[in-house]
Amino acid sequence: MGVAFAGVRVVVDVRGDLDGATGRDLGALVTALIGRGHHHLVLDMAECGFADVAGLRIVVDASTTLAAAGGSLGIRSPSGAVRRLIGLTRDPAVAALVDAAPPPRRPSTAMPLAPVRAAPKRQLPLVTYLRKVEAIPTDDYIVDAALRLVMTLAVATVAGADGASVSLRRRGRLSTVAASDHTVAAMDASQYATGEGPCVDASAEGRRFHTASLAAEARWPVFVPTARALGISAILSSPLTGNGKPVGALNIYSRHAGAFGPADQQLAAVFASEASTLLSAAAGDMDEVVIGRLESALRTRHVIALAQGVLMERHAIDEDSAHRLLRRSSARTRRPVHQGATDIVVSTRPPRHTGPAPHPQ
Repeated sequence: MGVAFAGVRVVVDVRGDLDGATGRDLGALVTALIGRGHHHLVLDMAECGFADVAGLRIVVDASTTLAAAGGSLGIRSPSGAVRRLIGLTRDPAVAALVDAAPPPRRPSTAMPLAPVRAAPKRQLPLVTYLRKVEAIPTDDYIVDAALRLVMTLAVATVAGADGASVSLRRRGRLSTVAASDHTVAAMDASQYATGEGPCVDASAEGRRFHTASLAAEARWPVFVPTARALGISAILSSPLTGNGKPVGALNIYSRHAGAFGPADQQLAAVFASEASTLLSAAAGDMDEVVIGRLESALRTRHVIALAQGVLMERHAIDEDSAHRLLRRSSARTRRPVHQGATDIVVSTRPPRHTGPAPHPQ
């Protein structure tokens, strides 16, 4: 999800799937934004490829929460899949969310989420927020949501920040688990592709990389021109660690050279430290919790694959069509995909004999 601060509204770009799992990330983000005083939310769902009832319910709950706080939520540019689901619900309150979203503004060549702030940022009660982050259970989805919360708070409190991201190494690869906007995400992706840049080095070496002015930066000859072309002038990458080992970085970007003074660097270090505490706690759960969760996920995927094979045979369709059938059935019945897949697999088994055993001849 990308987050853009457009005046009094916050625009969240919802891409990919919106289901019960990814919806929890959205719920955590809404909670963080309300805590920061942002009460008017717009969900841009033009590139949401799939949504189920569980995901839509979380959107409705977020709308209710915002309304109670005197705010509002609207859905902008819903994709065909989202429109079909809204039509199936036949709920006027849900349909009204689409009409409540204002039209998008004209595209700008500047960073989409980087409003120039005329007034200094108001300091947040950081201890309160960060203690809440530390208390979050260490499920992968929840960890990612917590890291997005850390990123959102960093953008809101570090005075020179115009955008931020969290890079994390999982399964041997560095990727962005939270980005404030598409420009920041693109810069991170450029660093991963070329293998150079402050977030790559901070993630690998476990130390802070601060570039006060990219105009004078010579360490990353491939990355720097890309960043400058996107309007970035200063970068602050603080390492994230898990059990003492570097595993990622909190990256903060600014359009203005010299944006990050000593106080900003110290504040970024506080956020990075708290995120590292969270990651260390998550790693500590690996033996007892995460392995079991991974095994369950593998079993679920196996059942879904079997169900797809059954549907392909029954209806003479390809794998993608079979997967869409499973998704549509899940939306219609309001049951998770894996439960419907289990029913299909069970239906192929011969009926069990429940009568008395035959007498031997």
